[in-house]
Amino acid sequence: RFSTQVACLQEKADFPCVDACPCFEAHRVQDWPQDGRVSEDVINQYSSLQPNPLRMEEVLAMKDSQATAKLLRQEIPVRLANRIAHLTHLDMMENCQALLCARARLVRSFKEVLGAAEMSIEDFADVVRLVKERHKHQVKRLTVGMKDLKSLRIQAGASEAEVIEEIDKFLDRFVLSRIGIEMLNSQ
Repeated sequence: RFSTQVACLQEKADFPCVDACPCFEAHRVQDWPQDGRVSEDVINQYSSLQPNPLRMEEVLAMKDSQATAKLLRQEIPVRLANRIAHLTHLDMMENCQALLCARARLVRSFKEVLGAAEMSIEDFADVVRLVKERHKHQVKRLTVGMKDLKSLRIQAGASEAEVIEEIDKFLDRFVLSRIGIEMLNSQ
């Protein structure tokens, strides 16, 4: 493990690298550009926080743009950091290109949302739209990555039932988190 997490280097947010991420073809993790890294301590700080539970009615009732932006600036980094942490703690995930790509995209989004904390509401909204666009292929990446992870874990001697249970638990948490963050991003 490294003391930093790497961020996706693709400039085009909707680049659909599902099977093979060009970032990881061009760079080894230890040689990643410094501006494409986020300190593990910062991610851990945010991932140690629990997202505030929000009901759909509460989100839909938000009319004040200042209050909505304040909530989003607090909630989105926590939710992204939690998703990064969930991926990072998967056993053998570092051997799955699609999962590394999914995590790198989350790290980049986390970094951009943190950097947008002091921006105007309009500029912050642009960053949130960019994040949403970047993650539109995330389910495909996770599907490919989970299939690869399952194969790797079984080849390493884990029982299929154990691996499937771990993947199911991970996907349940991840999908619930995705629903929550998509609901917030839509605001």
